[in-house]
Amino acid sequence: MRCGAQWRAVEELNPNDTVSGTSGARLRPESLHSETIWQEPFNCPNAARPLLVPVGALGNTEPFLLQQEMRVLLSDRDAKEAFGTAHVTVHAGDLIGFRGISVAQPPKMARLFRITTRHPDFILIAGGAQVLCQPRFQELLSAEVISADKLQRIGSRYVRHLTHEEADTFLLLMENDVCAH
Repeated sequence: MRCGAQWRAVEELNPNDTVSGTSGARLRPESLHSETIWQEPFNCPNAARPLLVPVGALGNTEPFLLQQEMRVLLSDRDAKEAFGTAHVTVHAGDLIGFRGISVAQPPKMARLFRITTRHPDFILIAGGAQVLCQPRFQELLSAEVISADKLQRIGSRYVRHLTHEEADTFLLLMENDVCAH
């Protein structure tokens, strides 16, 4: 993730660091939380396995692992007509198969790192991908807070959070648009 003028792994962040939000703001995390999510890969259910995102799949300059429940920001100018905005989020789990994104073999004794922020914003990770960070109370109530039927203002943009079905359609259209050019 972008920390100051350099990229740094989330494991290396400390409470005094700031991260780059896509709104252009420098965000100081409200909290940095990590937890062991499994001890051995055989304990990890498929729905909890991380995704391996290859270089370039989401605008990233390096490969990275992504948890399936995270929300990822995608943009497409053609989405504005269908969704009321060119900026949409999808659950990372909806990206399986998109541009080479696949379920990864989890590392032994994996840790999950969560950053919470005072206000919802997208942070840059892995040299260009954008994921949603939000206040801890919103993270805990995400089913109620993230509504797929309306636009949400995050930073300087309006974003639509897509349902799984909408994400399938959107990603298919993005894939076809890339293939057509």
